[in-house]
Amino acid sequence: MFVIDSPLDLEKLYDEALDDIKKNVSAEAIEEANYLRSLFNSEIGNPKENIESYKAFSPYLISCDSKANIEYLKNVKIRFYCEPDLEWYLINKNRTYEELNAFHLEKAYSSLLKSGAEKAEFIKTSNRGIDEKGNKKPHSWNLIERESLLKWMLN
Repeated sequence: MFVIDSPLDLEKLYDEALDDIKKNVSAEAIEEANYLRSLFNSEIGNPKENIESYKAFSPYLISCDSKANIEYLKNVKIRFYCEPDLEWYLINKNRTYEELNAFHLEKAYSSLLKSGAEKAEFIKTSNRGIDEKGNKKPHSWNLIERESLLKWMLN
């Protein structure tokens, strides 16, 4: 199993969407935030009112130190990929490291290691997040090195 800069903590994702709306940094960030807020409200509700739903659907929930779901991955071969390009995120999203998927992935990885996982890997990349048009996008599938990932998957 592999994860490429994916959000694991849905409560944090919801809260960060609200923050993005307040920060009003870019139209793209606000559009994504409004979409997420609307989707979550209609599907699992607001985390302040429905935390149990967020515990059920999130692999890892930091606020409650809820590790129940991620424990299922303890014996699974898994890689977490991220590119915490702080300069890009500060300029384009006005986000700190604690607001990035990378932070949550690192916390989940640490939790797995503490639970005894031996097949978990955390890979931070640098300057790989480039979209198909050549623009810097640290939330891109290009974070992975394809050959390395394929070899890892097959072994």
